[in-house]
This record gives sequence, C-alpha cells and structure tokens, in this order.
Amino acid sequence: MTDSTPRPLSRHPRLETGTLVEHDGRKYRIKDILNWSEVTASDVETRKTTVLPTAEIHLAAPANAGARRLALDGLTEKQERTARERLDAIEPLLDHHSIEDVASRAAEMGCSARTLYRWIRLYTATGDHTSLVPRKRGWTEGNTRIRATAEDVVTEVIDTYYLTQLRPGPKKVIEEVQRVCVKRNITPPSPSTIRRRLARVPEHTRLERRGEPNRARTRYEPAAGSFPSAKHPLQAVQIDHTEADVVLVDDISRRPIGRPWLTVAIDVYSRVITGYYLSLDSPSILSVGMCVIHSILPKEKWLISRDLADAKWPVWGFPDMIHVDNGPDFRSSDIQAACVKHGVSITYRPLDRTNYGGHVERLIGNIMANLRGVPGFTGSSVAERGEQDPESHAAMTMRELDRWLLIWICKQYHHETHRTTLTSPIDRWEQGIFGNPTAPGTGIQFRHRSPDDLIRDFLPSVERTVQKTGVTVDGLRYYGEPLRPWIGKDDPTSRRKMKLRFRRDPRDISQLWFYDPKADHYYKIPLADQSIPPMSLWEYEHARKQLKSQAKLRANSSQIIRAIDERRKVEEDAQSETREAKRARRNRQRRADHAAALDPAPTLPTAPAEPDHEAGSDLSYEPVGRLETID
Repeated sequence: MTDSTPRPLSRHPRLETGTLVEHDGRKYRIKDILNWSEVTASDVETRKTTVLPTAEIHLAAPANAGARRLALDGLTEKQERTARERLDAIEPLLDHHSIEDVASRAAEMGCSARTLYRWIRLYTATGDHTSLVPRKRGWTEGNTRIRATAEDVVTEVIDTYYLTQLRPGPKKVIEEVQRVCVKRNITPPSPSTIRRRLARVPEHTRLERRGEPNRARTRYEPAAGSFPSAKHPLQAVQIDHTEADVVLVDDISRRPIGRPWLTVAIDVYSRVITGYYLSLDSPSILSVGMCVIHSILPKEKWLISRDLADAKWPVWGFPDMIHVDNGPDFRSSDIQAACVKHGVSITYRPLDRTNYGGHVERLIGNIMANLRGVPGFTGSSVAERGEQDPESHAAMTMRELDRWLLIWICKQYHHETHRTTLTSPIDRWEQGIFGNPTAPGTGIQFRHRSPDDLIRDFLPSVERTVQKTGVTVDGLRYYGEPLRPWIGKDDPTSRRKMKLRFRRDPRDISQLWFYDPKADHYYKIPLADQSIPPMSLWEYEHARKQLKSQAKLRANSSQIIRAIDERRKVEEDAQSETREAKRARRNRQRRADHAAALDPAPTLPTAPAEPDHEAGSDLSYEPVGRLETID
C-alpha cells in the first residue's frame, strides 16, 4: 500500500491507528487493528499497551462535540432544517476531500473553507447531524441578515429571472434585484449578499432550469438503467421486501400458516448481506426500521440465540446511503428522520428505471432459488410449482426458516465466488475494511453504544397533547408521572395546546416512549389500564375492527380486552384445516414470534406497572437519555 493512496473516508467514525477511544472509564490511543475482535492500544495516562475488545470500546469524542448532540425528537423545525443544510454542504467532502475540494465547495456554498472544515470535524466526531445545529449564542451562520422583504425580492428574482433560459449573469441579477427593490421602496441588499444567494443554488438546479438539462443529467445522474458502483463497504446498501416462496407451519400444531415476508439488505460494494427482517406481518415502517437496525448492529448474539455460535457474520455499521424503492414504508417521515439523524442518506429508485434495484433483486432471486426443495416451497409461479400442493408438504416453522436462512447466509452465500466481483462477498468485505497491498481499507466502524436508543429512533412516532387523563393513541389511554408537568401546556408560538412526540413499538403497544423536550430525556409511559395484556398493534386493530363490525362503534378498552381473549381462545381450540383455523394459527404464531423476540431487534423493555399512589409508593421514573443504554 503506497502512502499516496488516500484511505476511503466515511461520515461515520472508524477504528483507526491513532484514534482516541474510551474503555472502562479510561482513555486509550489505538496502536494497531489486530482483527475484527481486538485492537492494541496505549493507555493515555500510563502509556501501557494492552489488547482491547472492539465490542467494548467507544470513540472519545471532543467534549464540545458530544455536548452538542441533541435527541432526535428535541430538534425544532428550524434547527433540523439548518442541520440538514449543513450536512448537504459537507456531504460531497465526507468520502474524500483535498484543500482544493473544500475551497471550491466553500465558494459554491457562499461560506468560508474554515467553516466547512469545522462542520466536517464536528460531524465526523459524532456521526450525528445534530452536532451541526447552530449554537444558541451569537449570530447563527447561514441565517439571513437582510430584511425579509428584501429577501423575498432576491428569492423572486432568482426564481423568475436567474433560473430561466435567458441565463443572465450575476451582474444582471444584481441590477434586477436593485431595480425591483427601488420600485417597491425597499432598501436593496448589497451585491455581495446577492452573490452569496446565487452561490447557494444547487448546481443541478442551475443547469436544469437554465436550459441545460442534458448537461445536468450527464454530470449528476448515473447512466440510465444502472446503479452507480460503490467504491468501499457500506457506501451504498440496497433494501427491498418480498413474500418468501415457502409455506410455514406454526410451532404448536405444525399446521400451515401461510408465507412469511422477508426484508433484506445488501452491501453494493461487497455483496454481503448486511441484515434482514423475517416476519408474518406485511411490509411496513417497522419492517424497514428493523432491517436497517439489524444491518447496523453486530450479529454475534443473534447467531448464538439461533444455536449458531460457530457461524461468522462480521458485518455491522452505519451505511452512508441506503437505496430503496418508492413504497410508502420507505418514504415514511420517521424513517427519513432517523436516517438523517444517524448520517444515512436515502436514495429512491427512479420510477422508470427498474434496473436500479438490480443488486437486491438478484439477491432475493438467489434466496428464493435456494428455497427450492424446502418443504412447502411454492415457486414463483404455477408452472414452477407444478401439481404439488405446498401446504400439504409444509413442515418448517418461522424459527426453523430463520435458522435455515442464517446458515445459508453465513456458511454458504458469503463464501461463494460472486460472478461479478470474482471473489466471495465476505473476502471482498474484509479487503474493503482492512485493505490490501494495493489499496487501503476503510477501517472497522465503531459499534453503536446504545442499541435500545437506536431501536427507538426507528420506531413510528405520533404527536399528541397531554390531557388530565394522559394521552390517547388509537383509543388506548396512556399515563405516567412524567406527563404531569405537560398537562394542558400551551405552545408559546402558536398559542394552542402543545403537541409532544411519542414513539411506540407496533409489536408491543403496552407502553409509549415520551420525549420530554425540557429534560431532553425519554420516559416509558405505560397503559393507564394495567389489566390490558401485552399485544401487538395488528392484534388490537383486528379486535377493534371485529367490534365495529358488530355495531359497537364506541367499544371501550374492556370490550376490546374481552374480544382479544375470545379470539385467542378460538385460535387455541382451532383444530380443523379450515381457512379460519389457518388464520388463527398464523395470528397465534405472530404473537409467539414477537414475545420470543424472533425479530432482529427485540422490543424495548416493558414499562413498570403504575405505582400505587395510595400505598405511598415512591414514584421512581428513571429518565432515559438519548446517549444512555436503557436498562
């Protein structure tokens, strides 16, 4: 490896020689990367060299950078917009940048190179775009200093005069702004201010609106029908769903319950599978979030839980970008916000370019082809299935299919030579991480120090006002002591009741996660009615739908509880091969899978029971910080 070859950079911190890390309350500086599991490091105080496990060390971020990280739900709309704009400004420089690159980008964005270097330093230290939120004191760089009326004129002239096929130069634009301002009796902004506004117009927009769409496509879009090649691991990860071509049976009666859904992610550079999500639930926001989480987190505990301690799957870390189709589950604002928070860009497949998702689609085809011969295999068509009835041959449970998939991934697919890369996915992955004699690697990415925090970020969210009785979501009432200060609270800006953000795991709706913006903490808020058993959102909605069909439009929680209990009893008693019994077995298996944490990301800890106020019990709601591990 030559010194002139630059190491591929990433927007997420890596384990590299010289990096300052923390372990067991002490600071060390990394001396060498031994393997996936260990590094040698020197104690900063004693200078003693020791071997540290990679799973237990964390980046020692600068104090000022760490303090500026905010919770995802703690950002105002203005802070979120500013942070995103700053991330957009430095994004082209994160993979690799020279002095000339930074100077050019600074001129394009209308700021100084020093400012861009500062933003890059803050972001790479935390891997979190909230570190780019402006400080409260002093002037916020990037905000406008001119009057709003003058700003409106500049915006109007840029949109209706500059971004047209007339293609006027900056001097003409300045004259037009001054002319309009004088005509409207407005003090015009300075020429340098107008030039800075012009510099902020994205180059792609500039070319396309000023009559050069072909040049814009040539410069900024990949060739039609193809996906741009990734140059290092985790630069691009593709994700997609499919209904698996196999009928499963339930755990108890071993009778058919239908086909499961698989959400899978693949690293474009190496072709390794970074994660997956297997479920009886149809694709949703949860499917996407759980697949992304499984991709990011290490897999050792997951393999051990499946009795595959001998299998190896050394794949984890935040991708720079995920590439998905245009489904509503991928376009969810919650998924987008979580990805932005963790420095993950989302790219959507162009509607008229089906080959853009070719990597993950070929992987799905490979998985389905390997299911051929598995009991209950349905094939992708009637011709492929033949005359056999898949349900009559079905024999695998969800857990067994999950283990089958893990064996195939870790012991077969990752070690087979890929026809495009001409090496195995796992070998190419390791070369991309550790490097080879001709090119450096990216280095090992730090493990996420709070998996529970990561899971919560990808959960669906809702906004609610707090009433005296708590908050109500889907007809269920939740209450906890942390809500008391927010009862009937007014929003100082809108003068309406303040809406606060809550997150909920659809697999277990017995609790909410409440973000307290004043304390910058999350709290667990349980159901006000503790007699309601743990259940998933789909089960609850099914019960409500059933009651509604019986004309009980205003069904209370007690009626819903009874309906759920009755349904469960019917499912347990179902023995025949009728269609209803099959549905009952499928629903029973769904509950069992969620309860057994079959999913790649387990449900978050259940909230404690409501304290007994009359007995004088101590109200001990422990705040859960965004940077702390949830007990």
